[in-house]
Amino acid sequence: MDTRRLTRFLALAAATTLACGGSARARPAHPHDAPSATAKAASTGAVNRLLVSDMSQPSEKLPQGVPSWYDWAGHPRVHPVTSPRSYRAFTSWGQLYQCAGTSGARGTAVELRDLQAWALPRGSTQWQEIQSSSVMQGAAFAEDYDGPTVPAHYVAKPSGTSVTPVSGHNFHFWPGSGRVDLRPAQVSAVVVAVQARLQPRASGTAAPCLVLSVGGDLWRSRTAEPGGSNSADIGIGRFKRVERRWRLFTMTTASATLLQRTPAPPIAPAGDDF
Repeated sequence: MDTRRLTRFLALAAATTLACGGSARARPAHPHDAPSATAKAASTGAVNRLLVSDMSQPSEKLPQGVPSWYDWAGHPRVHPVTSPRSYRAFTSWGQLYQCAGTSGARGTAVELRDLQAWALPRGSTQWQEIQSSSVMQGAAFAEDYDGPTVPAHYVAKPSGTSVTPVSGHNFHFWPGSGRVDLRPAQVSAVVVAVQARLQPRASGTAAPCLVLSVGGDLWRSRTAEPGGSNSADIGIGRFKRVERRWRLFTMTTASATLLQRTPAPPIAPAGDDF
């Protein structure tokens, strides 16, 4: 499979279950689908340093079942937000994997919360939040996105989404509220972030190795059907390990230079990332 074909798989991934009740029948945003009220925004400098790191460093561990020649497996990648005007919608997403060459993740639960997307309008230095939810929707896709998709084992609540990985599959997820309007020509950059941790277990129990990355897709509309050129990804952040503490996983299409001269979006900190 070449990179172009794989790009389509990722773009289609966020839409496969939509045919069974996704964005064409998207649920309205829940009033509690927002970052925790107790969370405080990290400093601009700290957020920008994390964004640069997540878009420049290699993956901490490789994802299970993903060929090493898939360019997003070992390092982040960006497709500049300069797509045709035919794209008018957007969604953030994430993907959870077992680490390559490991076992022991069976029965492990991962908690997800505060999936956020921010857009920087052209000519502005103020980021605008365009998505924010702890209620996720998703499915268990073949690890290389070239195989059958099966139902995922997850429970989505306003306080967060808990998922138990399915053997031989990843968990590919996106906001349960569906896609949002976005005109790429009017945007300089996009940021996506989510918090994740292993569900607390008894002390002394060995933690399994799981990794997660986030990204974003452009769509022709909020209701466009999956397939063909109806969608395209704009960026994928590096894979980082999911640990017992909360961690923040990010992706941005902004260059390091743009981040240096632009205040970062007020993303809530997680664990020791700041």
